[in-house]
Amino acid sequence: MKRILVPTDFSSNANNAAKVALSLAKKSGAELHFIHVVYTPSDWNKMTDEMKEKYPESSHKVESARLSMEKLVSDKIFDTIKVAKTLGFGNPIEEINHYLSKNEVDLIVVGSHGTSHKADLFIGSNTQRIMRSTKIPVVAVKDSFKLEDLNRIVFASNFDKEAEIPFKKMEAISNALGAELDMLYINTPHNFKTSEEIDTVISKFLKEIDSNKEIHVRNDHDVAKGILSYCKKTNADMAVLINHRKAYKAHYLMGVTETLVFQSDFPVISMNVSEGRI
Repeated sequence: MKRILVPTDFSSNANNAAKVALSLAKKSGAELHFIHVVYTPSDWNKMTDEMKEKYPESSHKVESARLSMEKLVSDKIFDTIKVAKTLGFGNPIEEINHYLSKNEVDLIVVGSHGTSHKADLFIGSNTQRIMRSTKIPVVAVKDSFKLEDLNRIVFASNFDKEAEIPFKKMEAISNALGAELDMLYINTPHNFKTSEEIDTVISKFLKEIDSNKEIHVRNDHDVAKGILSYCKKTNADMAVLINHRKAYKAHYLMGVTETLVFQSDFPVISMNVSEGRI
């Protein structure tokens, strides 16, 4: 990893996400880039000072955000790594996507909850929107999580062709972090497969990735509940899900990811794939 992006609203959850990103940056040698977007008129950067005076509330929010960003990046905990900051104006998701189109980012780390009742903050529904809109892996972090506590990661998938590249990426990450990586298949009535069919899928996947690891199979009425149950039973510290960007798969799988984000106590990594790529 070379660059980690941390969208922030300066809440406690966002600050904890920054600490997790810092730990990842130290382990990988990556840069940390912080971004905060203030809800303002979309052409704020083009306005003259005289025009901005007509929007005193926006001017106050911009100045407050600038000071908060300076305070964040000047924290001594970031002294040993390269840190960059961006203050955007307008729609948060549009600004983040614009930033991603101009900068190479390998991972996004974001808090999964925060004071989302305020319209100008990232955390909350914006976490879902970030997950839906980017092809870059997104880690949704809860307030209490510390990377040092990470011992077991669960990679939940249907193990089709599109899962190969994401799995290899997560295998490399788990090895770098010294964490165990479990592979999990949830069989549900909605997409039921016989034991023989599942064995065929698993055998083909393991052959393609040249692995003899075990893929754990669990039966449940619901994918998210099945993953949560397995993670609880095995004391897992993180879950990884692949979200297919094809329209017929995206809505259902994103629903599973979002359920995990808001019902679990552990971080969730969302990896969007399209035609075998992430």
